[in-house]
Amino acid sequence: MIDNMNDENKNNEFKWGCSEVMGHDVYWPKHTLPLGICVTGGTGSGKTNRVLLGLFEQLIIDRKSDNVDSKFAALILDPKLSFADRLENVIYAHCQSDDLRFLNGRKSLTINPLNSSLAAEKIAEILSAAVHAGTPMTISSGAAYYEKRATALLGNLIRLVRLSSDVSLRAVSDLLDVIGAGKTLSCAHAEGGDAIKFVRSFMLGDPKEQKMVLDSVHTLLEPYRAHPWKEMFFEGGYFNLDVARDEGRIIVCAFLPDQPNLRSAYYLLKQLWFSTIMQRMDKSICCNRTRYCYYIADEFQQVCGRDSEAEFFAVRREALGCPIVAFQQISQVRSALGDQWETVLGLLTHKIFLRNPDPDTNQYAQKLAGFTLVEQESIQTTGGFLGLFREETSRTVSLQEVPRLPADYLFSLPDGDAVLLSEKRRLLWFPAFGRTLEWEKMHRYQHWPKHPYLKPPNDYFHSE
Repeated sequence: MIDNMNDENKNNEFKWGCSEVMGHDVYWPKHTLPLGICVTGGTGSGKTNRVLLGLFEQLIIDRKSDNVDSKFAALILDPKLSFADRLENVIYAHCQSDDLRFLNGRKSLTINPLNSSLAAEKIAEILSAAVHAGTPMTISSGAAYYEKRATALLGNLIRLVRLSSDVSLRAVSDLLDVIGAGKTLSCAHAEGGDAIKFVRSFMLGDPKEQKMVLDSVHTLLEPYRAHPWKEMFFEGGYFNLDVARDEGRIIVCAFLPDQPNLRSAYYLLKQLWFSTIMQRMDKSICCNRTRYCYYIADEFQQVCGRDSEAEFFAVRREALGCPIVAFQQISQVRSALGDQWETVLGLLTHKIFLRNPDPDTNQYAQKLAGFTLVEQESIQTTGGFLGLFREETSRTVSLQEVPRLPADYLFSLPDGDAVLLSEKRRLLWFPAFGRTLEWEKMHRYQHWPKHPYLKPPNDYFHSE
């Protein structure tokens, strides 16, 4: 990270944040983006309006000068509708709307899970996990057995449907109805031989068990039978996330929070996106491997899930995947990810902390920043005896361990002031999106008159 950019670096850096309040711009090397960014801050601290929107606008500005093969692709999830409309305005303002796909129930796009280079078994596994939206459930061994068999049957049916002219989840559902009616399936393609054998063997089994497995497969498909997921995932279509990855599409999802089966739909969408990006690591697959592929999630706790992000976050750098997530409180992420929360957040190298009223989150920041030793002087005075001897003074210097980023510091930060923890600690300031410097000066003066500058809390930790 540098505070000033020269012509030699301008194609490899992007502008984001300032080194001081209304001070010099800070430039970040683009190659650090796959390391991942985590932003946390309380309501009104600037998490969305200052940090996320500011970053996205700079990426869009830089995208205009990129060549066709290097323009980034992105999946952006906005589960609380906090910034999607403003993202759309930024994209249109910078003439990048040809690559925009906006999904909100009124605007839709067919994302066919079957029409991709993912293996049929992998798609079946994703659909199975999506039903629970990544949340582990206590299930009996019997239920686990039927779920495993249902996933296997679904994978084989997907293999058969992919050999037909109607490649869709609806066609898979139709095959389930055929099997449920006791009719025999056939396939003229030699590639479908193994799948046909599996289905015929399944149909020779116990009728009661057949029914339970078929019901389980229908349950896996159930979330996508109704609007708007029916138009997005259930019906056939040629567009898939491979296209978004290879052609540099920007997909923005912003559905109403009370939309039925929203978590399952988001889980399916992001897992397809993760898998599509990670396919780049398979050299046998022909695809674009030069453009950055972003996963941006505001209110991260609303869309994350156990056994979901960890695998992608662990290999995102090799695949040029760039996760950028934001949330308010650690407790929210802990609740969503369970015992995986520290692992998942630990895989994101850059962590930005804004003002936060939550003690738990601020303690987490203090723990990440670590401790340092500072000299502490103590003076002890010993009085004379009955006035016969004079007083003696002793001075002792000792090393005391203090936090480099005390939790108390984050309780009272002004809007836009932030602490970046990555390879080292750094203080930054982020201007409000769409506001002028005159507005910033007035806002700072009115709300934070005692904090005209960005300065470290020297009373708490040793300055670097």
